[in-house]
Formats: sequence, C-alpha cells, structure tokens
Amino acid sequence: MTAPLHTARTTLTLLTEADLPAMEALAREPDTFKYIKKLRVMNPEQYTRFLHTKLEQIHTGVGYHWAVWLKDNLADPVKVSSDSSVIGPKNNPTDPAKVSAPFKASPEVPGSPSHFIGAVNLNPIKGIGAFPNGPVRLQIGCQLKRDYWGQGFASELTARILHFAIHELRLPAVYGVFEQGNAISRRLLEKLGFVFEESFQEQEIITEIHKYVRKTDSGENIVRFPE
Repeated sequence: MTAPLHTARTTLTLLTEADLPAMEALAREPDTFKYIKKLRVMNPEQYTRFLHTKLEQIHTGVGYHWAVWLKDNLADPVKVSSDSSVIGPKNNPTDPAKVSAPFKASPEVPGSPSHFIGAVNLNPIKGIGAFPNGPVRLQIGCQLKRDYWGQGFASELTARILHFAIHELRLPAVYGVFEQGNAISRRLLEKLGFVFEESFQEQEIITEIHKYVRKTDSGENIVRFPE
C-alpha cells in the first residue's frame, strides 16, 4: 500500500530517504520528544540510524511511517481548526510568512504538497507482542512541527491512521503507547475510542498502553476523520 493518504488539510506519503533531513530537523525542535525518552536521549547519529530502521520496516511490510505535508490549496496554513486539546500548548503563528517550510515532497506526489509539518506512524510495539515472539501489535504515533501544535492536526492525522489500520489493513486492534505524564495523548486517544489496557515501568518512566478494538461486522466501530 504505497499510495498517499489524505485528510482535509494534509497529504501523507510513506517515508523515503529524501525525507530524512526534514525528520532530523523536526527532531531538533524543542519538546518534539518530550514524552518519548528513548528518542529524546539519542544523539544525531543514533537518530539517523533509528530512521533507517523505520525505512526498513516500510520495505519489509512490518510497519508504516509517513511524512505529513500541508496541502498547497490551504492558502493560509495558520487559518485552521481551533481545537487546542491536542499535542501541545497553543502556538498559532500570526504571520504566515513565518511558518517554516524548507522541505518539499517528491514531485511524483499528486498535488505536489510542499509544507512538511510532521510525521505519523503505525509500527510494532518493541518487545511487547511484536515479531518474532508473538502476534504483531501495532502502535499509532504522531509528531508535529511546533508551528502546527494546537490546531487540530494531531486529531485529524491520528483519526486517519486509525481508519487506515481498522478499515484498510483490517487489524483486529490498534494500540497507543505513551509516557504516563502525557495527558494530551491520553485525551486524544480516549476521544478516538481507545481504552486503557496496561502499564509498565522502566527505571523511572511509567508507560501506558491503550487499545482500540475492531468489533465484529455486526457492531463494528466506525472510525471517522475530517474530510
């Protein structure tokens, strides 16, 4: 499944080598990995190697990782949803010219979106029911450039990936994994219908696992996302 995914305001393309500079720049922004310790403590070389493991997951069909691009037909990228319940403190730029967009998608992408705004993923939970010792459990994730926090993009993107997982991949369940202190992620997942399943502690970090279950066809959860 290599075709781009779309939401009302964005185009999602599977990550390629050409996207790595944009991903590395995102990682350097303050608080991008505030609640993901294993990424927060990586040096640049380690993070680049980490990104290459994600490319390998895509190539082998184990996981999905997308670069997110603002659609060019959204003339003013700051005139967007006022939903302030997701991702971080509200941070709406007042001058569209100040919204950074140094990276461009592949010219083969329909619509030629040009504003890189972040990344989303659907990938195995490492060490928790993942290959090769048990059934694959895929977790959903989202990181955004700071310019796009507090504008509803996290809800929009996470709902689209959940729809992809449940209705296109036909997964029986999808997971959300986050550090216990990340109340924003908890609220976002609860709004989408995820429920708490378990928690575990590694050193001083308590991590929660939440789960969205696809019901039987007679009572299947309907995952909706903005068109």
